[in-house]
Amino acid sequence: MEIEGLTRLEEIVGRLLSQYADLQKKNETLAAELESKQQELDHLQGKLQEMHGDKDEVHQRLSSILTKLEKWEQGAEAEAEAVDRDDEVGSPAEAADTEAPKQLFNMGV
Repeated sequence: MEIEGLTRLEEIVGRLLSQYADLQKKNETLAAELESKQQELDHLQGKLQEMHGDKDEVHQRLSSILTKLEKWEQGAEAEAEAVDRDDEVGSPAEAADTEAPKQLFNMGV
């Protein structure tokens, strides 16, 4: 009767040791996977910071462009108002305006 109990105990201990070894392998696999994911996360966070920097640069450049366009637009409106005032008075500028089309950019000519 004691031999059957020892045999049964050996089987139980054998299964426990086998399960323990399996759990250790699984733990090592999960630890390696966790390390890999942590490296991937670090890499992606670096890329995200880089993209935020790019976004800020694009925002600044677009703001600069919009500011320049607004200034140009204000200048064009002021010029149009001046032409309208001259038209009301009947100045020689009216004759020049009808002869040559207005240019968008002054090429120094």
